[in-house]
Amino acid sequence: KNSGVLRLITIASYLEKEVPGNDDRRIVAGIIEKRLKIGMPIQIDATVLYNKCSGRFSECPLLVKSDFKKDSPYNTYTRLGLTPTPISNPSLDAIKAVIEKKDSGYWFYLSDPKTKKTIFSENLEKHNINRAKYLLNNK
Repeated sequence: KNSGVLRLITIASYLEKEVPGNDDRRIVAGIIEKRLKIGMPIQIDATVLYNKCSGRFSECPLLVKSDFKKDSPYNTYTRLGLTPTPISNPSLDAIKAVIEKKDSGYWFYLSDPKTKKTIFSENLEKHNINRAKYLLNNK
C-alpha cells in the first residue's frame, strides 16, 4: 500500500494540518507509527475534515460527531491505515518530523483550541479526561 515517499508525505500531511509545534509533531509521528504497527485506527481529525470539505480546510465548518461516522477512505476513525493520498502539502518541518519521529509513552493527543498546545495522554482514560477539560468545556 502506502510505502516509501508516499507514506512519508502522507503522514507529514497529517502533521501539517493537525499539529503546530515541531517537537510535538515528532511525538505525534511516533504515535501514528505505533498505532499503525498494532492495527489501531490512527484517528486523525484533519483527515475527517479533509473528507468533509473536499480538502478546503479554511472553508470547512467545525466537525460534528456524525462526521466521524461517515465512512470514506479518508476517515481514519472508520478505516485502518493511511489515507489513499496526502491531505495537504506538508512543510519541510512536517516531513522532518516523520523522519525524526520520537518514541514516547503516549498513545493519544489533542490540541487545546485556545493555546494550540498539544496535550498528550498515555491511555484512553487520560485522553477522555483531557477531551473533557480542553475540548468539551471550551464551547
